[in-house]
Amino acid sequence: MANSVVIIALFLVAVTKFIDYTAKYHSNWLMALSLKTNSKDTREYNSKLRKQRQLIEENHSISAQDNYAKWTKNNRQLDKLKIELSELDSKIKLNSKNLHAIFHKLKLITLTLPFFVFKIWKGKEIVYYLPTNDTFPYLISGVWNNGWLHLVLTPLNYILGRQTSMSTKVGVSFGIWIWALTNVISNIESLIKFLLFTEKIEAPKVTSQK
Repeated sequence: MANSVVIIALFLVAVTKFIDYTAKYHSNWLMALSLKTNSKDTREYNSKLRKQRQLIEENHSISAQDNYAKWTKNNRQLDKLKIELSELDSKIKLNSKNLHAIFHKLKLITLTLPFFVFKIWKGKEIVYYLPTNDTFPYLISGVWNNGWLHLVLTPLNYILGRQTSMSTKVGVSFGIWIWALTNVISNIESLIKFLLFTEKIEAPKVTSQK
């Protein structure tokens, strides 16, 4: 059972990290999906945009004085196209915004909440056992075995005069294991970001004053 819990946890962590690492591409992916799901409006927008460019080029190529009627007609069409393009642009952006909202809700329902419930549900399950029950001090071993709640229960039991005894076998609970794993991953990420992606700040040049 412990092996299956670890495998499921590693899978969920991997999926979560993949989504985090690709976050900067999500907008592009969702925009591409939005254009496909709203292809009719997109085609209409592109068609009107081409027409707008043609009319602008045509107006630049003719004289307003010599071709006043044509120039005025083009301007009326341009004003109309501007309004239509603005409406289509708002419609396309709204569709993209809705897709973003659906994506975040889907992530919450299918990943974030299930992972949280899984950690609560399997939190006290032992992932592996320590060689002896005195490998670490009593308080630390209790945390490994029972989770962070042990820090609260130990002084409470002492105040109430309850005797607490450590099991002959002390293990690391899933809750502590997943907490340690995610913290190690976060520290490695921070270290890599600092070493490879942080811009170096050059020391200021000191000029000697004569």
